[in-house]
Amino acid sequence: IFNDGEALPDSTVLTVFERNKEWRKMLVVADLTGSMSPYTAQVMLWLKLNQSDKKSEHFTFFNDGDEKSLGEKVIGSTGGIYHSNSKKFVDILALAKETMNNGYGGDDPENDIEAILSGLMRCSQCEDVVIIADNNANMRDIDLAIQIKKPVKIIVCGSDGEINTEYLDLARLTKGSIHTIEEDILNLMEVKE
Repeated sequence: IFNDGEALPDSTVLTVFERNKEWRKMLVVADLTGSMSPYTAQVMLWLKLNQSDKKSEHFTFFNDGDEKSLGEKVIGSTGGIYHSNSKKFVDILALAKETMNNGYGGDDPENDIEAILSGLMRCSQCEDVVIIADNNANMRDIDLAIQIKKPVKIIVCGSDGEINTEYLDLARLTKGSIHTIEEDILNLMEVKE
């Protein structure tokens, strides 16, 4: 859908959603910066194939600031965050395109936490909070994670066997979980730092 015919690097997003069919009333937060385009295609494919299931309540997409320069990006107010509670594939696809057309990232740290918090403000009834995150990018706003009051399920894309420690910290802090193409790591609270 978005990768111009390129082969997908892996099937992380599709595999994790297939393995976790019990997730429901989801807030799906997705990083739609340029490096995530193969995974964005997977999100759209998953949505297209599962639109009759209505498991998702709300979508929040982010592009890390709508092409703001690094100096303009303020933690908690970076922007480039788009929302929809539509159940129609065409609406979510249009929102994804709008998000990507308005910005593509461009620098390493991203505003994952701002996007999660923004999505939760619009979907307090959401039960499962799922973020599709770029394992190779840090979070500029990890300090805001203490404001998240629901467990976050983190689908890490591009992990190649190693998981970014910031995502491990986010999962621990929110009593959430990490999901890779190979496995679901659910017991992070029991892991010693």
